[in-house]
Amino acid sequence: MQTVLQKAVAGNKKAMIQLYNSTKQRVYYVAKLLLQDDAMAESATIWVYRFGWGEIKTLELETVAEFEKLMLQRVVGYCKKRTIKHNSKAFHVPENRNFNIKIVDSIKMDKKSLEEMVLNQFSDLQRYIYVLHTIAKYEDSEIESVVNLKGQILQLAINAESRNMDVILQAVGMASLADYKDITLKIIDTVNSIQVPQRVDDEVNKVIEQIVKPIIEKERKKRNWILTIVVNICIIFIGLGLLLAEKNSNIDEYETEKANNTQVEENIESEVEIVTE
Repeated sequence: MQTVLQKAVAGNKKAMIQLYNSTKQRVYYVAKLLLQDDAMAESATIWVYRFGWGEIKTLELETVAEFEKLMLQRVVGYCKKRTIKHNSKAFHVPENRNFNIKIVDSIKMDKKSLEEMVLNQFSDLQRYIYVLHTIAKYEDSEIESVVNLKGQILQLAINAESRNMDVILQAVGMASLADYKDITLKIIDTVNSIQVPQRVDDEVNKVIEQIVKPIIEKERKKRNWILTIVVNICIIFIGLGLLLAEKNSNIDEYETEKANNTQVEENIESEVEIVTE
């Protein structure tokens, strides 16, 4: 029995939609947190699912988890390029390798959720590190390749996350109501509840339709071609059958006629014998 991925590779629309629906929330949410912009996160998600399908076969993926990992890698790469374009120094290591932030003034709550607002106060580098190991489930070696930080320096950045988040919550006036663990759990829970915008669903469905349509058309032509061959073979066999039946009929008529002629000859011979006597 074929797996969902095998069916998707073969151009099965239902399987492709199933893969998209089972992975889209994490992919979209990672883009949303990294870019801190809903519209850009939508574009990033659409881009990933427009070009990711062809890699299922070339990379020989076998599970949905591997497919999701691939989509996350692609969306992180896309987001990184957008971030660097906006801020060329986004991934530079701070002076003295000091990843601790200082907030002097209080921060006013905006329309964003508390967790998004907190992450918005992180530097681009710190936000990427936090999101990659918390939401994208990246290993340290994978994070290193994205943000270009090695071993001990990366650990310094990770260790600073809890303190930085406490500082931000204090500035927002939420320190008594939430801490690093609360925010992290809230972000993790949101992965399975976040609503992916309808525009993203519509665009990805269009992409899937564009991929599937020529495959379906090719299969239709193949089926028609096979049907044509089968019909022609049937016609040939029917024709041969009719010819054989006609031949047998002629043989039967010939044998009947021959038998009749033989009977007539025998009757004539009998009459001749009678007359002769």
